Amino acid sequence: HFSPMAVIAVAVLVGSGIYLSWNYIGSMVGLVGTAYGIMLLTKIILMGGGLLLGGINALTIRNWALCGDCGQVLRRVPVFAQAEAGIGATILMAAAALTGQPPSVDVVNQQATPAEVLHVFMPKKPQLTPAPYAKMLAHATSSLDIYSQPTYLEKIQSDFNHNISGIFVILLGIGALLHHTTKMKWTRHWPLLFIPFAGFLLTFAEPTGWPLGHEGFFNTLIAPETLTHRLATVLVLFFGFFQWRLVATDFGRTNWRYALPVIYVLGGAMLLTHTHSIYADKRTYLIEASHNAIGILAIYMGAAGWVEQRLDGRERQISSSIWPICLILVGFVLLFYREL
Repeated sequence: HFSPMAVIAVAVLVGSGIYLSWNYIGSMVGLVGTAYGIMLLTKIILMGGGLLLGGINALTIRNWALCGDCGQVLRRVPVFAQAEAGIGATILMAAAALTGQPPSVDVVNQQATPAEVLHVFMPKKPQLTPAPYAKMLAHATSSLDIYSQPTYLEKIQSDFNHNISGIFVILLGIGALLHHTTKMKWTRHWPLLFIPFAGFLLTFAEPTGWPLGHEGFFNTLIAPETLTHRLATVLVLFFGFFQWRLVATDFGRTNWRYALPVIYVLGGAMLLTHTHSIYADKRTYLIEASHNAIGILAIYMGAAGWVEQRLDGRERQISSSIWPICLILVGFVLLFYREL
């Protein structure tokens, strides 16, 4: 009896959302070319995933009503409902972040064109060498200055950081996919790649901060962007150790195996609410567009990982391939990242 009510509720939400969106966005350029618009698109994409899970549950219940076998309902419906709830929670967080952005109709002069947005995700030659450190630090802006704009060399360094990170993430995704699709025992150690990845982030994520820069480690933690990067480094190291224990030891049979999908979702939500500037300018938006893509993929990774850990059989087989593919896609977004 709940499904018809859910359909009506979703229809009301979609209808009111379309009306309000048109008033606040005003055009297709405003939808794809502003932070407000991209957050709305993010909500739509996440809602699509939630509706897909809800649709699977509705079909499962319908088959039960026709066949009288409640085994599938008791096994599948709670798990997909839990994954759907996780996606729903991130939609609420995205909605909260949306309120902090000026409506698209108020930043017409700072809207990016669809071609400019597409350019952000187009393949390019990765930046595989860091910027000259001495020259960069001589003219670098302080990480504590929220009004500063990065210099040319800082942009090169940012490209290097993101592109090398992309290589690490692609390798991790391939390792995870091989582990789930082959019987090669050595593939269970794929999470150990997280360790050198964390070392890379610790060294290069904050070029003006410790250990290579002149700014102290603790002094820069009051800067939101720096704190986010440091927390990301800790999370990467945690992922490596935790995931390795899950796949290589009996630890994977404990309830702790549910922790990583939750962390993936939280990490994705953190990316969706992460900002690089207090300004609603075009450059900042184009940078954050790639972060939104990564955040969406991370949330879907968490949902698929949750299903993998909670179910077996065909559902587990499919979901255990979905989240590594999402991880590989995250890697390619980072590999082709460009600081504008």
